[in-house]
Amino acid sequence: MNNQVFYIYLGTLTNQNSYSIREKEEVMKGRWNQKLCAVATVSMLLSSAPVGVLAQENARITQSDPEEVYVDIIGDGQRTTLFNENWKFHRGDINDAQNKDYNDSTWETVNLPHDYSIDQDFTTSGEAESGFLPGGVGWYRKTFVVPKKYQEKQLMIEFDGAYMNAEVYLNGTKLGEHPYGYTAFAFDLTEGLICDGETENVLVVKTNNKIPSSRWYSGSGIYRDVKLTVTDKVHVGYNGTKIIAKDLENTKDNNVKVDVTATIDNDSDTNKTITVKNTLLDAQGNAAGSTVTNEVELAAKSTKDVKQEVSVIAPKLWSTEDTNLYTMKTEIVADNKVLDTYETEYGFRYFDFDNNTGFSLNGEKIKLKGVTIIPLEMYIDENGRAKLEIGVCRGKKNYDKRESIAKKDARRKMDRAIKRH
Repeated sequence: MNNQVFYIYLGTLTNQNSYSIREKEEVMKGRWNQKLCAVATVSMLLSSAPVGVLAQENARITQSDPEEVYVDIIGDGQRTTLFNENWKFHRGDINDAQNKDYNDSTWETVNLPHDYSIDQDFTTSGEAESGFLPGGVGWYRKTFVVPKKYQEKQLMIEFDGAYMNAEVYLNGTKLGEHPYGYTAFAFDLTEGLICDGETENVLVVKTNNKIPSSRWYSGSGIYRDVKLTVTDKVHVGYNGTKIIAKDLENTKDNNVKVDVTATIDNDSDTNKTITVKNTLLDAQGNAAGSTVTNEVELAAKSTKDVKQEVSVIAPKLWSTEDTNLYTMKTEIVADNKVLDTYETEYGFRYFDFDNNTGFSLNGEKIKLKGVTIIPLEMYIDENGRAKLEIGVCRGKKNYDKRESIAKKDARRKMDRAIKRH
């Protein structure tokens, strides 16, 4: 059905500088009256007009056949995508929540990153380091469908951070654990994933923040991004490149040699002959140095480190004022087809710590500004004098003995010592 379209010209106020303030008010008032009249007229016309007025003569209403539309899990040409939206969350421990068919319909829907401590009530039963906020157990569940075209691909889930004691399950099967709360980790999803374009997969994460667990506020739960990576069976591994500029301090104005080590995984069931290609790109995406290639033989279900050397003439150095970054583009090629492309940002810089002159970056002295969280132990010596030591743990028995010496005088001297330091 073709609908007629009404266009209403509401007009504009021109030559405003030629009016006085009162004249402007009168003109604007008149213009608004015209607009309101026009809108009211059209509204009445549309509300009272029969359908035949809007439809063309002999017009027919047609309806197309129903069509199934599948939403892809990643964009064309993408290697990695964020996996942050539409997770189900439950605070507190619960039985069988890792099972695929568990009913999570009453759970809260959240987007990551997420912290389930920050929105709780402050409590004196907590500790200062946690901000007097509780931790505890949190459960996350995400349901997703994977199209058939990924049946021959390798899929990995990557967590930039989850605090803490993370347990990860796929379709009811435990993939593994990651106890530490401040490092990234990943799990291969391929073996347990259903890729038929119809069946729902369920990814489950349980975290448990057993306070006290930190010397500062950590939060609880999946507090950083989660990413899904899709690759060929032959691909660069997780965190799979290591880049080192050799002797940069002495060669920075000439030809700089760069060691590139790429970890290549062959997750297929057959041996593969591939070419590993590394190209250094500048900020504009142009080649900034030499391109190197090596042919490599990979056994089935194996991993190999491939070391190459790239050279670049007088690279721009990274500093706190000029944050120049380059990109190392690593490509895996087989039969003239690029199987995987992995990009690593890299900044050329060198630094030094000297016990006389301090810290220097690219040969320039820089003051480090900040604070220390190294434990400071204050105690009283045998003469009743306050002592301050850094990074020392002397044991509770000795501490209790020193603390018992002249407590009142010690407190006063400790306060004095704190002011001095």
